[in-house]
Amino acid sequence: MTVATIVCWVTGDGARRLRELTRQLRREQEEKARRAVMEERIQIARELHDVIAHHVSVISVQPASPACPTPTSPSGSSSAPPPSRRTCTAA
Repeated sequence: MTVATIVCWVTGDGARRLRELTRQLRREQEEKARRAVMEERIQIARELHDVIAHHVSVISVQPASPACPTPTSPSGSSSAPPPSRRTCTAA
């Protein structure tokens, strides 16, 4: 083998390895970006679930409060629970 052949072979082999490493790095970056998006979506879903659960619990507790006046009784005492209370209790 001549020196020129060896230099060409080493250069070609190095270029091939560089292309392979570049492809692998791109795949890893894409996977990392996908995981980050998925984790962010999961976090948003958890926060949304917590907010909705809190608001539903407030909706169910508020009408049961004796200080909360209803249309039938200004003092807040009523014989039948309001529709919002019945709906929240059923849920």
